[in-house]
Amino acid sequence: MTDPKLRNILIDGVVTYTKSYSDVADADAWYATQIAKPNFIPEDHTTEDIVNPEMYNSLWKAADEYQATYISSAAFSLVTLGVINSKTKALAVKAWIDSLWTEYYVRKADIENASLDFSSIGDMPHTIQELMSE
Repeated sequence: MTDPKLRNILIDGVVTYTKSYSDVADADAWYATQIAKPNFIPEDHTTEDIVNPEMYNSLWKAADEYQATYISSAAFSLVTLGVINSKTKALAVKAWIDSLWTEYYVRKADIENASLDFSSIGDMPHTIQELMSE
């Protein structure tokens, strides 16, 4: 068990222990900024509770790469414009993207059993060319 005066945070895959703060307001302000970081580990966990952070990184990378096989980050603006204008094909692509990332979070919650194969999501329902012509 770690010293309760220290805050146990996983930052960028490295477990660090912050110094004790005498001013509770300063400590809470710093701590609040850490919660927003990926792979946050609550202070009541010990290093023995930490799943290998590389598992989370691999899962995110697999989902991101699966998405990138169909759509580039530059093409997201096209989807966004289509969604704003209620274009049917753009809405279908957005739903596909949402389903991919919903599945990512389901798998992340059970990281020790998570598959890195996202092919069950299926192909993106429309090509970029179809979105451009809509």
